[in-house]
Amino acid sequence: MNFEELKSKTLEELRQIAKDYDIKSVSKFRKSELIEEILKLEEEKNKAKPQEIIVPVIEEEKTILFVMRK
Repeated sequence: MNFEELKSKTLEELRQIAKDYDIKSVSKFRKSELIEEILKLEEEKNKAKPQEIIVPVIEEEKTILFVMRK
């Protein structure tokens, strides 16, 4: 989710999303604080995913694609 998507949600919707991320005491957060916390967790989750790079290798009239993971 991005900032604009989260901004368009109601406070209750954001609280539910925050609960899904295991954020504690969601009722104490303001809307802007919940958005910030959710975005922070989204960023951490995306960093944890291995990134794939597709490298073409040309071998005798055939092209073979290899997937490399970082």
